[in-house]
Amino acid sequence: MREMGAMCQNFFGKLELKKIFMPYVDACKAMAINHFQDPAAIRKNQILQILGASEDDWQNWRWQQKNRISDSRVLEQILGLSDLERKRIEKVGKVYQWAVTPYYLSLIDRNYAESPIYKQAIPDTQELSAGGCVDSRESSQPSPAPGVTLVHPQRAVLKVTNQCAMLCRHCSNKRRPGQLDKRTAGWDMTKALNYIRKNKEIKEVIIGGGDALLLNDQTLDWILHQLHCMSHVEIKRIKTRVPVTLPQRITPGLCEVLRRYAPVHITTQFNHSRELSLEARKALERLQAAGVVFANQAILLHGVNDNPLTLKRLQKMLQQARMELDFIVQPRNIKSIQHFRTSEEDGRQIINCLQASGLSSPTYIRDWNRRQDPNVANGHPGIDI
Repeated sequence: MREMGAMCQNFFGKLELKKIFMPYVDACKAMAINHFQDPAAIRKNQILQILGASEDDWQNWRWQQKNRISDSRVLEQILGLSDLERKRIEKVGKVYQWAVTPYYLSLIDRNYAESPIYKQAIPDTQELSAGGCVDSRESSQPSPAPGVTLVHPQRAVLKVTNQCAMLCRHCSNKRRPGQLDKRTAGWDMTKALNYIRKNKEIKEVIIGGGDALLLNDQTLDWILHQLHCMSHVEIKRIKTRVPVTLPQRITPGLCEVLRRYAPVHITTQFNHSRELSLEARKALERLQAAGVVFANQAILLHGVNDNPLTLKRLQKMLQQARMELDFIVQPRNIKSIQHFRTSEEDGRQIINCLQASGLSSPTYIRDWNRRQDPNVANGHPGIDI
């Protein structure tokens, strides 16, 4: 009987200990899971909860566009901003618009203020600092037809929309409050395409304005078909950050359109390895399967990627995704992006370090003028920044 009593006491004692310690064990397990789980996945779940959305919503590019975060109070909920940080964002927002897709916001690190994603997406009061010039390229470049800008006798930009998936903070063409998303009107697009059709010296057409991949599939199909039928147009190029900021847009339907008119050249802009998420890499794979020819142009941004190690990692990850870091571009001397600028000397030192590493060497494009820079005349597919 004594043995039975001892056994019972031992058994119930263990139960009591289990009750006491199991909550701590469960908490430790949860901490371990959170520690090893991708921070982007944690942030994504948080955003879905705050926006009351599902996984199906997340994978829908139209939902992503419709639910871009442009309210500092929503951002405060997601990131845990201080009141001062929120008020600073609101101050900049009164001068320049801002908007970021839920997907791109999910890439921001726990230490958000130092995140290269945060710096590219969220307003900074340094944007209001004095210095820099007003961007006058729009008025200085010839526009022989609505929606057409000639950057070189053989190269034309076809402006199809002013919409972008995200309003990047290093963009030299920032929006003022009140400016709305809009596509180029159908009759203007027809006039633009007729001009390109008649001018046989045009060999390359860059489809942009904002981001052409935000057009619906039918409209993009029509534009590419028109250009594809022009025998003198040798290169059809789309400039886009969609693979970076909205990879959900790279749907089977879009890829089928691009495959139909292959080869379509795409110049995109991955600036940091953090942007090469699993979703982004899958989007790149789908585009490559559709016959897309890629060029990547990284903008050299102070505090984001202005050191050799960061760009070397970006270069390696691009190569793993079967791409190259083709160009590194120094931001121009434009108002509101002065805090992103680096010196030309720093840029050249970074290029020298990349060359010494044995990896393929990107072309360094400094503060260039389209009409004078030989890289532009000889075929550099420059993205406006």
